Amino acid sequence: MNTQEVNSSSAMFNDSLMSADDALSFLLNSASVSNKTETISLDNSLGRILASDIHSTINVPGFDNSAMDGYTIALNDTQVSQTNLSFEIVDRITAGSTGN
Repeated sequence: MNTQEVNSSSAMFNDSLMSADDALSFLLNSASVSNKTETISLDNSLGRILASDIHSTINVPGFDNSAMDGYTIALNDTQVSQTNLSFEIVDRITAGSTGN
């Protein structure tokens, strides 16, 4: 949708706010639902929505895996009023392993 289409489609609204009920009604009447499904190759699936859930028959990865890296600091071990605090790194936990 280009800028002109956005501007012209917004011209149907006036400057006053509509009620929540009117807004909900507008959205429900404007939305369209398609029950059409099709089978496509994985290569052509970018940007598409699955019609049903897919469940793997194998556990991948075979361990709990966090998508985040970071550090944990026990606040009770620090004095908040201090500046320039230094912390010792006491453990490195790699994917699939547990800490000490």
